[in-house]
Amino acid sequence: GAAYEGLARVWRDWGLPEVAVGDAHRATFYAPQSASARNTFGTIMQALGHYSDARSAYELASWLDPSAAYAINNLCYLAFVSGRLDDAVEKCTAALRLDPSLAAARNNLALAFAASGHMDAARTQFLAGNDRASGLYNTGIMYLAAGDERSALASLDAGSRARPTF
Repeated sequence: GAAYEGLARVWRDWGLPEVAVGDAHRATFYAPQSASARNTFGTIMQALGHYSDARSAYELASWLDPSAAYAINNLCYLAFVSGRLDDAVEKCTAALRLDPSLAAARNNLALAFAASGHMDAARTQFLAGNDRASGLYNTGIMYLAAGDERSALASLDAGSRARPTF
C-alpha cells in the first residue's frame, strides 16, 4: 500500500492527478486502514475537481486516525475553496489544536479569515508561524489582494528586512 501511495503522490506532485488515480486506488486497496493513503486519495480527487469524493476520503482518514491534523487541514482547505468559510475556520482551528506547528493549517486559517473580511485575524495567523519573513510576505500579498497597497508595501518591506535573501 505504501509503495502505491508513494507512486500516486509522485504523479500528483508532477501535475498528473489523472495518472495517480489508479495507484491511489491500489494504495487504499492494499492498506484500507491507512489514513495517509485515504488522505492521498482525497488530494488526488480534489485535484481532479471531485470535491465530494475528496471530502469523503479526508473524513475517512480523520476517522481512521483522529490525530491526523493533515486530513483535517485538507477538510479546511476544501471548505475554503468551496466558499464555506465558517466551516473552514472551524476545521483549520481543529487541525491546529492537533498540531500547532502545521503551517499549512495556519495559512489556510489566515486565508479563511481574510476571505471573511477579518484581516487582523488573518495577519495574526500569518505571523504566528515560525517563519516571520514568510508570514510578512503572505500578509503583504493578502493586503495587495484587498487593494490596500500601503499596508502591502509595509508588510513586504518588513519581510525583506526580516530575511534579505527572501
